[in-house]
Order: sequence, then structure tokens, then C-alpha cells
Amino acid sequence: GALPLLANLAFLDLSRNLLGDAGMAILAPGLRLCPALKELSLGINVFGDMACASLASPDAGGSAGGGEGLPPLLENLSLARNSIGDLGAEWLSLALRPSPRIVSLDLRWNRIGPQGAWALAEGLTCAGAHLSTLHLSCNRLLAAGASALAGALQAGACPQLSHLSLRQNTIGCEGAWALA
Repeated sequence: GALPLLANLAFLDLSRNLLGDAGMAILAPGLRLCPALKELSLGINVFGDMACASLASPDAGGSAGGGEGLPPLLENLSLARNSIGDLGAEWLSLALRPSPRIVSLDLRWNRIGPQGAWALAEGLTCAGAHLSTLHLSCNRLLAAGASALAGALQAGACPQLSHLSLRQNTIGCEGAWALA
């Protein structure tokens, strides 16, 4: 494909392209081979959990070729306004682990619940050293998800975090207490 041949490609915005899970399975191996890619925007592409599986591992999403995980220099990743649920968050957690350079992660307007928040918290414990921005607004985290993230932050995950958005997640008093 063309993407791996673009040695200087640092920014790629494929938002609003109706890629779906199948398109992501095709695209993911090429993304892994982009040596300079630092910013990737894949918002509003009607994909779900299997797209995250494709990003995490070439075999998981049914794609072929490429290495595992995200592009090696990736700093900013936007997967906003898709249909990523708990399983997708688990796959994404695996994809993040070999990507310690992530500075910004945007998962707004997905379907991530408490189980997915636990998985992301684990992934951020391994790969959140440089993360400064985390958008999880408008998901389904609830109190348990907020507690999972709070636990990871208390344990030292994401020491550079300066922007955290958990708006519209129904975290309630219990979630607020965990964050406080």
C-alpha cells in the first residue's frame, strides 16, 4: 500500500470515511508501517470493537502483515464518535502497551463501560507515562469505571495528565468520591 511508502507522513486524518470494522482491518497493518506517524484521527467511522482488535494485533482483526500495536511514534490518537465498547477498550489497552509515546487519547462518544474502563486503566498504567490528555466523555463508565481510572491514577499512571474529561458518564457520588 501507499501509506508505508510515505516516510515523512506525520499526520493522518481519516475521519468521517465510513471505514467500519472491515476497513480498519484492511488499514491497520499499513498504519503500523508508517515510521513517522505521530497523529492519527479515525473519528466518526462507524467501527466498533473489532477495529480496536485490528489496531492491537494483525491476527485479531483478520488482517495480514505489519507488526503489533500502534505506529511506533504515535502521540495523538482519536477514535471519537464510533461504537467502541468494553471489548474494544480491552483490545485498545493491549495496543497502547507497546506505545509509551501517547500524549493524547480521544475516546469521546463511544460505548465504553466499567469493564472497558478497567482495561484502559491497566493499559495506561503501562503506557501512560507521557499522556497529558484523556477524553472519555459521553461513554458509559458509571461509578465503577471512574473508580478504575482513579485507582490507576492514584497508583502513578499518567503522571503528565493535565486534561481529563469524563463528562456525561453517570459516575454519581461514588465515582466522584473515588476521583476526589
